[in-house]
Amino acid sequence: MKTKFALIAVALSVVQACTGQVDIPSGKAGVVKSSRGIEPGVLKSGKHPVIANSELIVYDINSENLEFGFDVAFSDGSAGTLRLSLEVNTIVDSLPGFYRRYESIYVSPIVQQSTMHSVRMFLVNHEKTDLSKAAFERQIIQLVTTNPSLVNYVKISVVEILDFTL
Repeated sequence: MKTKFALIAVALSVVQACTGQVDIPSGKAGVVKSSRGIEPGVLKSGKHPVIANSELIVYDINSENLEFGFDVAFSDGSAGTLRLSLEVNTIVDSLPGFYRRYESIYVSPIVQQSTMHSVRMFLVNHEKTDLSKAAFERQIIQLVTTNPSLVNYVKISVVEILDFTL
């Protein structure tokens, strides 16, 4: 009996020696990258045990407003500029998948690059005269909010076209 109790005590001390504790602040969430890869769970605000020698990736999960502009081209060779404002909300439980896919500790640059890519791919298949400016704007808003590269990781709740020069 004493031997069994001693073995349990030794096992507990080994487990405690192999783990550490992290404190995730409010407004943040963490993903753990261990020798086994990306752990499936998300560490939300509070204290959490983690395996020693693991890497902790901390994401800001507060709603963020992104504003950016970029050049666009149409199939007829004409060009224009587009300036967007997006309200982006991270889907917290998707962060392990986000890190696996993009290997990025930042969400905003991925949202910006993916948005620019999908809009450019849409516009390059149209001539400037194919649709009215309002119709192009409606299509762009739909593209941005349903972008398959992002829809599992972020919710884009507001899309505003600040400027669209054809």
